Amino acid sequence: VTDTRYKAGNFERHVEPDELLQMFGRAGRRGLDEVGYVLMLPDIPRLGDARPRKLKRATQVDWPSLISVMRGAADRAEQPFAAAVELSRSLFSTQNVPIGAEHSLATGAKPCGFWVDAERARFVRRPITEILNSAGEWEPKAATAQNVSLGQLFVRENEAWVRALTLPRMLDGRGFGNLCKLRDRGIYGREIPLATIAEDDAITPVKWLRKKLVGRDSVEPRDNAPTARQSLALPLSEEVFDEVVPPLLPEITGGQIAEIVTRANTISARIDFSEVPMTALVDSLGVALLDPPEREALPVVCRQCSELEHDLSTTITASPAYAWRQLGLV
Repeated sequence: VTDTRYKAGNFERHVEPDELLQMFGRAGRRGLDEVGYVLMLPDIPRLGDARPRKLKRATQVDWPSLISVMRGAADRAEQPFAAAVELSRSLFSTQNVPIGAEHSLATGAKPCGFWVDAERARFVRRPITEILNSAGEWEPKAATAQNVSLGQLFVRENEAWVRALTLPRMLDGRGFGNLCKLRDRGIYGREIPLATIAEDDAITPVKWLRKKLVGRDSVEPRDNAPTARQSLALPLSEEVFDEVVPPLLPEITGGQIAEIVTRANTISARIDFSEVPMTALVDSLGVALLDPPEREALPVVCRQCSELEHDLSTTITASPAYAWRQLGLV
């Protein structure tokens, strides 16, 4: 060994101490000489300049090996993340290479079911939406609304839940006619005039009803009227009126007939809108609620957790375990 520098093409390179050690170790002919000799001259590399290279573990995590160990632990019904952490700690290293599940393993199973530290911290910081249910208690909001009828619907009024149809405003823009109280049902509906009664008990439909009846197959011209329109201007018998008009009202009004009433010489129908389809949230008690109050809150399973303060304050960092979970590897 004559120098610690050598040429490699156009580049000058230096011989490292561990390379010197390897070169000195080659003194003698392998398999032939029991003793090797090294000739040294002043100002050239000596054996004292040689030393072994210190090896250390890389900070990168060997994903395939750790995932394979976790798979084996799972097959044995053991905790996979515990097996990965144990293997990582047993490898030669001067520094700790975290997996990302150490704190969760140290604190044990929690109601959320997560074993990755970052998952726990993210889960508790992701608020859920709650609604005020029919019992006045907060509960998680359902993911989707359901189809219900207007008669099943409850609305919030003066800090209490009441049936929707007990409020006149719930019929604003729905149907036509005058508001009325369906007293036997305790709800509001609408009352619409249908016809007037002549002196001979003949029934003449009111103008809006005559327009709706034009073109109906059930209305045919009578002998003394050449067209259906002119026929409707003539009085109808009670039998024809009962046969033709009531079946048409649900389609025309959007509700169901609650009752037919007669005042003086006017026949009117009271319409119940209880069967009108609506979309609403249904709480855990099975009650349909329209636009219930909402709030954001901690996930229910986190509220009594012993690690709540830690998970809310800890710094969320990327980790191998979280990456495995995101990629669906574990």
